[in-house]
Amino acid sequence: MRWIVPKIGHDERLFPKNLLNDTNALHEHRTRIAQELLEKFQKFQFSNESADIEIRVVASDRGYNFLHQTVIFLREQQSLSNYHLSICNVESEIFPDLRRYILLIEDDSIVVPEFSDLLNSLISKLDFNQKIDFVKLYHPKYLRKTPSLVLTIIISIVISFFSCFAVQPVFQKFPSITFLILSIFLYFSIRSYGPQFPADVRFQLTGSAYISTFESCCTQAVIFRASSVGQMLEYFKGTIAYSGHAKDHILDESPFTGRQTDLNYVIHVGSFSSVRNRLVYLADWLDI
Repeated sequence: MRWIVPKIGHDERLFPKNLLNDTNALHEHRTRIAQELLEKFQKFQFSNESADIEIRVVASDRGYNFLHQTVIFLREQQSLSNYHLSICNVESEIFPDLRRYILLIEDDSIVVPEFSDLLNSLISKLDFNQKIDFVKLYHPKYLRKTPSLVLTIIISIVISFFSCFAVQPVFQKFPSITFLILSIFLYFSIRSYGPQFPADVRFQLTGSAYISTFESCCTQAVIFRASSVGQMLEYFKGTIAYSGHAKDHILDESPFTGRQTDLNYVIHVGSFSSVRNRLVYLADWLDI
């Protein structure tokens, strides 16, 4: 009779009979299956609809990839019965956070098509320079000043130099006056295309992100180093925002090391300022 009625909870896939007496081999077997499932999960999204149940995995540092297995096999069932899944750490010491960075994006911002490539490049730079606490990923184009000007000057000088160097045999010596005039002409020509044009040129040539000293204003998208967040929270708790001194001003005035990308990683689509309580002009729309 037993073989007629299926066993509830029996899973030959995860607990093959030939491995039941080898604990280490059994753990490795399940971990391998979990990893294969994880790769499949990356190809589709789970429902974000509200659920009646929230499952919280009570976790401690047991080793053997137990947590990995538990979470992955719960995720496998999540597509059949939608529920929220979270992890509750009960260790006296906090687990090392594998997420090295936290990116905050305001709800009126849309990522640009090159967002992933730009972000991956930025992470590489942040991994290299551990002293940077945060990076602003957005700044109104019409307000971009110093970084854009410096990049424009560099491009103008480089193009002028190689152009004059190429025609040097005609003049029999380096044409300094021509170099100066051409540099000035190129500077104003490049500036006429807007402050983002030099950054577009640089990105097409290098394919990498570029960061510089940040300019005041705007927090549509900011990435923070996770290890710095604790100190930053303590600092921000002691500050007060008020009309004319919003959160972006507080961040700008903080003692933490910040940078700014030369390209916008998001497009600001919100046209109403909750701080100013009025409509604002969005230059981003002009370049879409």
